[in-house]
Amino acid sequence: MNKAKIFCVVLQPMPKRQVRAQGTRRGACMARGDHYENLATQCLRIARDTADATHKALLLEMALTWIRLAEHARESDGAAANADQT
Repeated sequence: MNKAKIFCVVLQPMPKRQVRAQGTRRGACMARGDHYENLATQCLRIARDTADATHKALLLEMALTWIRLAEHARESDGAAANADQT
């Protein structure tokens, strides 16, 4: 397994409320939740291609953590949007 792939997933910069999506036109943004979900997808893809059971388990755990973070970010963004409207 290429350890660089794991570090690529783990060491992504933490975005503020929105991040610019890779490969999009300048100024195009995506929500934090979508960004974290994309990172979870990367972990799942790498885990699928990994033969080592220990690495696979770690990647699946990382994917689950990114998914939980995506849910939390969406809840936080929704609460902030509701607070802005009141």
